[in-house]
Amino acid sequence: MCDLTFIARVSDGLIFTETWDGGKEGQAMAKYKQQAKQLLRHMNSFPPQCSIDTGAYVFHYITDGGIVYMTLCDQRYPKKLAFSFLEEIRQAFVEELAREFGTTDSLDYRQHIEAITKPYHFISFG
Repeated sequence: MCDLTFIARVSDGLIFTETWDGGKEGQAMAKYKQQAKQLLRHMNSFPPQCSIDTGAYVFHYITDGGIVYMTLCDQRYPKKLAFSFLEEIRQAFVEELAREFGTTDSLDYRQHIEAITKPYHFISFG
């Protein structure tokens, strides 16, 4: 199961939305949220897809179009399922971008993404 999920901008780690498993809130999740925020701030120097082991949990992420989709899963959760989950989130978020900014065949959302200045701009998506 994925306990914590973020969508953020790759260039600076600005968080667009986050969700978490409410049953696991507390000091442990607060620690992992802090780690996630640190990772997100440095995402532009990481490969486009990776898993980062933290012991009992693993951060999995993918990047696409200037956006990073990152989730925290239990160590035992299958990597393939985590990346499938992230791909589903990515597809749904691209649909959200189309609703927010319009849709054309050649529309590049990166300009819109880079222009966002407030954190949690897409909080309703989460």
